[in-house]
Amino acid sequence: MVFKKPTMNRGIRIIMRSIRPLAEIREIALESIAQKDVITLEQEPLPTYETIQIQTQDIKERFDLSTEHGTYFEKKLLYSDGTKRTEYIGLAKKPTSDIPVYKKPAWFTAPDKGFNKLANDSMHKIGRHTITGGIATNKAHSLYRNAWDNHLSLDETGDQFYQIDTSVIDCEGDSNGAMEATALMAYGQYFNRTVNKAYLVDPCLVHKIASYDVSKFLKHPDYIPRELFNLAKHVVYLLKEEDDIIEYAKTLQPSREFIIGNLLLSRALFWGEFGHVLAHMPENQTAHYRLYEYSIANQKKDFFSILRSDTKNLRKNVSAEVLPGTHISIASPDNLDKKVQITLPRFSYEMTGLRYDPDRKQNTNIKNFAQTSSGVISQNNPVPYDFEFSLYLYTRNIEDAHQILEYVLPYFTPDYTLRVNMIPEMGIVKEVPILLENITSDIRYEGDRNSDTRVVIWTLDFKVKGFIFGKTSTTNVIKTSITNVLNNITSDDIVAFNMKSPGIGEYQIGEFVYQGFSYQMATATAKVIAWNNNVLHLTSVNGHFVSEQPIYSVNSHTNYVFDNYNPAGLTNQTIVVMTSSVNPANANASSLYTTNTSIVEYT
Repeated sequence: MVFKKPTMNRGIRIIMRSIRPLAEIREIALESIAQKDVITLEQEPLPTYETIQIQTQDIKERFDLSTEHGTYFEKKLLYSDGTKRTEYIGLAKKPTSDIPVYKKPAWFTAPDKGFNKLANDSMHKIGRHTITGGIATNKAHSLYRNAWDNHLSLDETGDQFYQIDTSVIDCEGDSNGAMEATALMAYGQYFNRTVNKAYLVDPCLVHKIASYDVSKFLKHPDYIPRELFNLAKHVVYLLKEEDDIIEYAKTLQPSREFIIGNLLLSRALFWGEFGHVLAHMPENQTAHYRLYEYSIANQKKDFFSILRSDTKNLRKNVSAEVLPGTHISIASPDNLDKKVQITLPRFSYEMTGLRYDPDRKQNTNIKNFAQTSSGVISQNNPVPYDFEFSLYLYTRNIEDAHQILEYVLPYFTPDYTLRVNMIPEMGIVKEVPILLENITSDIRYEGDRNSDTRVVIWTLDFKVKGFIFGKTSTTNVIKTSITNVLNNITSDDIVAFNMKSPGIGEYQIGEFVYQGFSYQMATATAKVIAWNNNVLHLTSVNGHFVSEQPIYSVNSHTNYVFDNYNPAGLTNQTIVVMTSSVNPANANASSLYTTNTSIVEYT
């Protein structure tokens, strides 16, 4: 019998065959432990933190980033614990949605340049506002704490002049950005914030790196060459687009602050907290995850075990896909064109017209009164106007549109009347009819299925028969009224008017005076007999002179206001004095009161 010395290759195969079963058993055991830990994650509450105040240090427009589709702003934030972050807001010039898209950068990628800048530009092209949160540059925080701070910065953004409502947002992110977006969704309940939809690419490290993760890496020595090959492939592709490659090259920012901030970010990446926040993602959360087959760091098995609602199926509103590629595939140009789509069905509206309605005209000289804590207020009758609105219904298909219309249309026959408390402090309540005047549809029957999203649009035109009110004014309550009635005045009688100062000019004896627009259109006329010491003696009185209104002269253009008058040189004349007062004396406009009237005659 001849013994042959085993070759080197054969020896390695023998050793590997003997080790592999042990390694596989060990890997299965470790994965079972990990899955057991995953089950308990939902029972462990998320950590919370004290309220941390944010000070906005600086806001400036980044003209170097702005394009024909969007305008960028840079905002530097200082948290009360000393943490420093920079946030970037991109406003689409032609917005198609009021829901902003929020993202965090991938590890060691610049939030305002390179890949992230190109991704934000693609959002602006389709009319979406963007908010890119920066990383902490001077402190190392956990994934939990980063999510807490991200919510605080979103609250701050919603209060600024950008006029962005951050109570509802969409999310997208790659690698670290996908991890932080998931944590943001998990902490949404603490900040009353809803993530409408999320598109996330290859989040990493569901749990801390275990020995079997290292063994996976060692069992795939081609992993790093695969990553480098993918990176080279993406760069070659971008070389075809000169503008993109110039911007793409700025993805890595060789600044001291950038490097330190990303090194500090490793605290959130490698501590295995992602699995915990993933388990606490809201049950009804809508999200789509893209994982890559040859990415070791995404820990796919544990990822799917957390998201499954049963042994086979994912949660109802969560979808996931596993595509060929490595972790560096997140830099694929395909990801630059990803769109966080608008959620359908939805409504939007706009006011399209405003017209005066003469058929509903009211006497605007009539005032309404009301008693308030600050006194009596008054307001003139409103002016009738028709407000024209268009309500737009967006759906993905015709059936959804018909079902929604079947719910709305029965209320309008063709009008629906609302009882509206117009001015609560005045107690003014109006019946406001809303008329459905027209219904049209815009249905797209064809288009590019790969780039165009089909939308069915129905337009409902309404007319609201409303009112426009003027301002309210404060007035006093009249509690006492004195009226003098002088009977039997003839053209030869003389009446003395006590005039108030100041006035204009001096009355001339013999000239005529009047009240009203002109002497030809006067409501009262008379002739001047005497004028001295602010007492005007008149005769040939015709009409009724009203106190607190000026008496004009024809020749001298004098005018004074009189307070009261007295008979002068009259014989056998009767003056009737009527005095009215309210009881109780402290009554207001809302009180129950009576009126006491006394009448006295003087001869």
